[in-house]
Amino acid sequence: MPHIGAQEMSVLEGVILGKLSPLSGANVTVIVGDDTLSAITNDVGEYRVDRILPGKHRVEASHVAYQKLSESDLVFVGGQTHRWDVRLVPRSLSLDEIVVNPGSFSVMEDDPIAPRGLSRAEIKAIPAVTDDIFRTVERLPGVSGGDFLARFTVRGGDYDQVLVTLDGLELFEPFHLKDLGGGVLSIIDAEVVGGLDMMTGGFSADFGNRQSAVLQMRSRRPEEGMRASFSAGIMNARLLADGANEKWGFLVSARQGYADIMVEKIDPARDFNPEYYDIFGKVTYNGDNHQLGAQVLWASDTGGFTQVDGDHLESAYGNGYTWLTWDAMLGSGLVIRTLPYYGRITSDREATLFNAEDSSDELVDDIRTTSLYGVKSDAKWQWHEKHITRFGGELRWLKSDYDYRRQDSRLTDLVGAGRFGVTYDDVAIGVTPEGWQNSFYLSHKWRLHDKLTADIGGRFDRQTYTSDEVWSPRAGLALALDDVTMLRTAWGRYYQAQHIGALDVHNGVQTFQPSARATHYVLGVERLIGTDIKARIEAYHKDYDKVWSRYENLNQNHTTDPLPDVVDGWAQVFPVTGTARGIEFYVKRDTGLGLNWWATYALTSTRETFAAGVGDPQFQGKTLPRAFDQAHSVSFDLIYRPVSDWFVGAAWQFRSGWPHTPLTLEDRPDGTQRFAYDDFYSDTYPVYHRLDVKVTHWAEYNSWKLVFGLGMSNIYGRTNVRHYSYFNQNGQARRLIEGWLPALPFASVSAEF
Repeated sequence: MPHIGAQEMSVLEGVILGKLSPLSGANVTVIVGDDTLSAITNDVGEYRVDRILPGKHRVEASHVAYQKLSESDLVFVGGQTHRWDVRLVPRSLSLDEIVVNPGSFSVMEDDPIAPRGLSRAEIKAIPAVTDDIFRTVERLPGVSGGDFLARFTVRGGDYDQVLVTLDGLELFEPFHLKDLGGGVLSIIDAEVVGGLDMMTGGFSADFGNRQSAVLQMRSRRPEEGMRASFSAGIMNARLLADGANEKWGFLVSARQGYADIMVEKIDPARDFNPEYYDIFGKVTYNGDNHQLGAQVLWASDTGGFTQVDGDHLESAYGNGYTWLTWDAMLGSGLVIRTLPYYGRITSDREATLFNAEDSSDELVDDIRTTSLYGVKSDAKWQWHEKHITRFGGELRWLKSDYDYRRQDSRLTDLVGAGRFGVTYDDVAIGVTPEGWQNSFYLSHKWRLHDKLTADIGGRFDRQTYTSDEVWSPRAGLALALDDVTMLRTAWGRYYQAQHIGALDVHNGVQTFQPSARATHYVLGVERLIGTDIKARIEAYHKDYDKVWSRYENLNQNHTTDPLPDVVDGWAQVFPVTGTARGIEFYVKRDTGLGLNWWATYALTSTRETFAAGVGDPQFQGKTLPRAFDQAHSVSFDLIYRPVSDWFVGAAWQFRSGWPHTPLTLEDRPDGTQRFAYDDFYSDTYPVYHRLDVKVTHWAEYNSWKLVFGLGMSNIYGRTNVRHYSYFNQNGQARRLIEGWLPALPFASVSAEF
């Protein structure tokens, strides 16, 4: 239909009453298709929602201390003001609704219990070059990443310390474009995701084999009837269709990438033309006491690059899963989910390199395959209004095939190899590790008092291929200080075994290390301030007392080299303990239409202490920062919504510069010079900051729903340093800056019909 002017819109206003008096801080929401319009009641319980499209819409009133009230199919007439006065009934949160563990966030869905929520409309309005789901979580406090990398760190823990699941299934290496820094995009289409929970620390015993965080994603529920949508942006195009009736539902999404523009910005020195796609599909059945689902996810990447000096890489990656979900409600408060699954991850890299100095060809041939079969089951039994017991387990068989060859590896004019004990001899490794993983957990949630709830449990994890058997006790408490203030605290031990497909074979590693261990201590307070501001402060401390030795690259820190196998500067490091500590602040103002904003600040420190008597003397007994250590980080996001169908978004980020190892010129006895590595991570890059903006418009034309987006990344064109390249100019050390994203325009359009 044609665009509706402001004078033809409807208005909803009224008063929300509590038990005895008008209720401030209540939320009134009008649901208009996929969009929501909302308002917060003032000190006398009054609210007003403007710019409502004519038609029948659902209206809801909610407050954290009251039962939600809703009215379906409320009729709105264009140009008229409608009144809706209601009285809410007080309630106590059910035990299942209470979030005990700190560090929990909910995204993409309405959840009055979780500390933070971003709607789908808000996420689409946030400026971002690409709508990658992993970049969404980077807006949360404690989460950090690079401009064009989907991999992120959480509270001092690298990405491999984060458990990532989709509809209950653990995903391994869920990235596209892995030749560039390990992954530029996730293989999960953002439009597929219907809800997301992020736990940044102190999570319960239900989740295992990760030291830092949990990212749970749920696919969208198919909507009644049939619909389809198409969208295109700077990185990819997608087609999605779904439909449902009373019993059956389906959803299918297909996404095709065209990453040339972004890749050119990442690494302009290489001719790199990758191709990728991903497909997700599911079928659901809803019975009286059973819900069934069948899901499939497949992602594929092919590509290659050629450099000006003749270096050439061809690569292909595959990542696929198929799984079933069976939710059975057996009565007496018992619900059981059973999930059998199969997964396969493949990698094939072949590189020919040209050394201009001696004209010798070099070769890397790397073929890897990981297969996994398993079944997991989770049960939740509410056998009393004050008691919920959760228990479950998983049995998984894994196998990886490694066939790795590196010939004639090049040595450059650096002292790194000799200084750090790493040589570049030929490598030929063919190993096939296999084994079982099994786990069991038991956790009990107990409402000790109307205002105090505990969640105490533990888990057992066993891996045959690493010969590990570990126990992990965990506990959390939530105390309601008043109706608008919640205090949460958690403690726990978190073990993590090396993934069977993660051997560092290009550095000659063929054996697994024992499980690493971290201990979490977390304390947080959140509060509703006034009628429209939510605030939160959280402090954490993590002790790492069982740490893996590893190879760290001194020269290519935070870069995106597609062939880390042959770059210079690899050093084997032997940390024995580590700490990650910090304090995080978060505040959000949400008033529906008008100006809404949220801001975060984190003060953090991430350190490791290295073993004495092992490795190079410069590491022995020293305490040094991790590669992604940043003392300060700030983010500020705002969305201005002058009318219901227009969004103006801005996002500003600031953080301290990451550590790096500088190079210096060293005189040789023969009178020549060569570059030498300085002390490990003895310098930091300059501070990072950038501002992104975006304008989004939602429109309806007949049966079509359209969303247009236009934005600019790094609008003031700051050169943020991600790496220094060094060269010798007339006996003086000089360096070139390799930057993160420059000023880059982007656009997107989507159509639903």
